[in-house]
Amino acid sequence: MRNDIARELGFANYHDMSLRLSDQDPAVIERIFDELDSLTRLTFIFLKVEMDASLAKKYKVKPESLMPWHYQNRFFQEAPAIYSINLDGYFADKDIVQLGRDYYTGIGLDVNDILAKSDLYEKESKYQHAYCTHIDRSGDVRVVCNVKKQ
Repeated sequence: MRNDIARELGFANYHDMSLRLSDQDPAVIERIFDELDSLTRLTFIFLKVEMDASLAKKYKVKPESLMPWHYQNRFFQEAPAIYSINLDGYFADKDIVQLGRDYYTGIGLDVNDILAKSDLYEKESKYQHAYCTHIDRSGDVRVVCNVKKQ
């Protein structure tokens, strides 16, 4: 239905309308994703074959028989836990907020005001999911997350 309405308004479809009304050019977006695909395709294929082999062995199925539920995350937003390395150890004595601040400063973005206004640390009964919001659409950006204090 939304595609029909978008077409009546002169757009190719709803997605096209949504992008264009957000001042984005679908052709530019497509070029960016095509470039990202070309830059990462071979590495992704290599790692996916490695993941599939590990998961197939774990679940005693052939790699081609793997289904979404075998990947431990049905939307494949995180890599399956197939490696024995624990990355948490590398950050155990680090100030995660300061690492983030240093990163953004390093790429030329001052996030001090954002961090000062944000709710960064975990606490009892707090919403568990992280998000970022633009409060007033005039630059008042805030982050809610659950960083564990060391």
